[in-house]
Amino acid sequence: MSAADPLGIERPVDAGIGDMQRMQHMGEKERLLLLDLINERRDVILSRATDARIIPVKAQAWEEVTNSLTASGKGPRRTVKQLKKDMGKYEIKAIPSAGECA
Repeated sequence: MSAADPLGIERPVDAGIGDMQRMQHMGEKERLLLLDLINERRDVILSRATDARIIPVKAQAWEEVTNSLTASGKGPRRTVKQLKKDMGKYEIKAIPSAGECA
């Protein structure tokens, strides 16, 4: 099955942006839990260090936050990418890396 767009190009109906699902907004309880989970791993998640040693540690910390949030049942399953994006909405200060002055 295909549909024509205004330019006359034939495209499958199920292709494109229409496949993406919109997430519901994060509720107050879910948001507070997310902030608590981030705060528990603050030294890793908010570290500005980007060396090869810390990157997998940060990825593991984000997976733990995602799994804990999902297990809480306070909202739909969200990906690490979605949680990082949501975290950016809140004013959470990064922790300077060892080489930086506070």
